[in-house]
Amino acid sequence: MQIISALSVLFIVVSILSFCLKTHPNMRVPSIQNVSLPAGVHVRRYRYGGNVTVGAAPTWLLDKRRTIPHDAFFYVECVCNGWFTFELVIRMLVSPNKLSFFRAPVNIIDLVATLSFYLDFLLTHLQKVRRRVSVEENKWSTYFDERPHRRGRIFHGGNNVL
Repeated sequence: MQIISALSVLFIVVSILSFCLKTHPNMRVPSIQNVSLPAGVHVRRYRYGGNVTVGAAPTWLLDKRRTIPHDAFFYVECVCNGWFTFELVIRMLVSPNKLSFFRAPVNIIDLVATLSFYLDFLLTHLQKVRRRVSVEENKWSTYFDERPHRRGRIFHGGNNVL
């Protein structure tokens, strides 16, 4: 029993340490994003690292201002929360009175903390899926916007079939 208690304390310490380290600036990685700019845009110095005046053609810039935690912290958090979930489920299964188990403040705190991890994971995953879907919708809308023009070439005897 003492080994399991020591293991639980170890996972708590690792989880807290991981949480603190992932917010430290030296433990974060830059999130580089491609920013497309239409023609005739003037960008201020503080925003993208310099005065940029875009002329007649559209252009793009790399935005390097945002940083994100290293991916390793996510995996450490998954392992720790897996242990916390396992521990909570085992404590619930061996509890003689389930109602008193869920009324205990310590168990409520553990349940809320564990569920918050899974809720954050689910919402982050759904946000990534929504971004991918919107990118795909933009590809299809561009495809369908171009199709009537291409069909016109087919019916008017143009050289390009597709």
